[in-house]
Amino acid sequence: MDGAGVAGLDLLLCRQGPCTAVATTDGKGHAVFSGVDAGEISLQALSGDCGPFEWAVTVTAEPPRVDVVVPDTGRLVVQVSRSTASGEAAPLTSTRVEFLIHARSDLSGFPQFSSAGTETDGKGFASVCLPAGIELEVRVRASGSPPSVLPTQSLKPGETARARVTLPAS
Repeated sequence: MDGAGVAGLDLLLCRQGPCTAVATTDGKGHAVFSGVDAGEISLQALSGDCGPFEWAVTVTAEPPRVDVVVPDTGRLVVQVSRSTASGEAAPLTSTRVEFLIHARSDLSGFPQFSSAGTETDGKGFASVCLPAGIELEVRVRASGSPPSVLPTQSLKPGETARARVTLPAS
């Protein structure tokens, strides 16, 4: 990962629902939660421009802390369509979609799997912020359809990439 991370991003530490701690990333996108009990937790990143994001983390007994890195981001804009009975693609408008993201990175503190949900606009477009400088496999899922895989993404900080996906008829 090159460049600075996202500074001033509020992160919530949650365990099976309730969020119990907040940390804010520093100028390099780094935050630490100390005194965390071992087990499965989720982290939520809250940003007015990108997110919210959520990812699962397994905390081991020693040390009882979570180190998090939130790198700079780019944006992926996807036009989501659904196949019609006649085989044409119709924009999937005002529909909740989920981006399932698999990072191909061994960067310490960076989630390997995460997800972000959003709603398509009136023309079927949805967007998600993705970490820059990391190779990502992105799948798009909408209610009633299996996830569709997009081409591998690797964005530069501040870059906007565009893609199209057509989900099978439901």
